[in-house]
Amino acid sequence: MTDFELTTSRLILRDFTLADEVAFIAYRADPAEGRELVERFAAWRRAEPRLNFQVAICRRDAASTLIGCCGLRREGFAAGVAEFGLELAPAWQGRYRYAIEVTEAMLGHGFKTFGLQEIVSNTTEANERVHRLARWYDATLASWGEGKVLWRFSRASWREAMRAGRPGRRSLQRTSG
Repeated sequence: MTDFELTTSRLILRDFTLADEVAFIAYRADPAEGRELVERFAAWRRAEPRLNFQVAICRRDAASTLIGCCGLRREGFAAGVAEFGLELAPAWQGRYRYAIEVTEAMLGHGFKTFGLQEIVSNTTEANERVHRLARWYDATLASWGEGKVLWRFSRASWREAMRAGRPGRRSLQRTSG
């Protein structure tokens, strides 16, 4: 089993610990669903080969403070493609530009380390924050309707966005994974 950890200037993205699992379940609207998700994340971590990485987002200055989770999931997708997901706990949503920092770290890791060519992300039509974030990194709108939206991040457009030096970027330091 490979441990996953990325650090940014302010955050640690790492495999869940028991304390993270408890905090994750506590902030979920449905604790039973939270427990089910924690079990799924643990199964993904034990899988050989490991295709899905759903990890805790913690503050570096307080590594035990869980502020959400994010993931890159390759299972069920064509070679070179993964799905990105990001969830911040309600207390941390829309604050401090954490979503930008996490998105940059995870997409960068997917394109550089996993060699992905495309990363997709699903959201709802009403989630304007995610739409702004996707446009920020030059994602392509793949579908819109029936309450759902699919964004596509390509390796080429990602590289161009990074070269353009989008304001708000954070440096990424890969520590393992």
